[in-house]
Amino acid sequence: MRPGLSNLIKYSLFFFNTLFWIASIALIVIGCWALTTKELEGTKMISSAWDFVFDATIIFIIVGLIAFFLASAGCIGALRENVTYLKCFWMFLLAIVSTLLILSIVGFALWPHFLHLAKEKLSVKLIQRYFDDPDLQDIIDFMQKKFKCCGLSDKGFHDWSKNMYFNCTPSNADPRRCGVPYSCCLPQTRVIKK
Repeated sequence: MRPGLSNLIKYSLFFFNTLFWIASIALIVIGCWALTTKELEGTKMISSAWDFVFDATIIFIIVGLIAFFLASAGCIGALRENVTYLKCFWMFLLAIVSTLLILSIVGFALWPHFLHLAKEKLSVKLIQRYFDDPDLQDIIDFMQKKFKCCGLSDKGFHDWSKNMYFNCTPSNADPRRCGVPYSCCLPQTRVIKK
């Protein structure tokens, strides 16, 4: 290989891995900051493995750590022309691409099962935890406004009866009883005259 081309590949690999390295540090810092903020506000609740897996702060930290190690191996390997680090970098990339490919195939093959699980189990859990996690509340409100719907399953607004605050039982003394979140309420676009 020509020396000029070799240097171009070496420094471009180093440059892009440095950008990924900086971005990974930013992800870790943002994830730690958000996790700390949630814990200080008392809104951090992990009661099951699903809560851990679907918590955006944990995902940010894990993805940031993986990207940090990957970018570090790429930077050091490219700059020092260290074959061991470049092989580690290549193996990391191969492992990530293989994992994504396998997850895509499994997701495609089991799509009906995942769809049923999301509709029946996950939607109930999200509705029940609506007021427990402000991030979750924002996501649900955004989805209901964006898609002009009320609820997360085919049952529509009846989903909200599973939330302890909106539950319509006589024992519920909350003022929101028999109601729905504000994001369910669609603004009137026209006036109906009789």
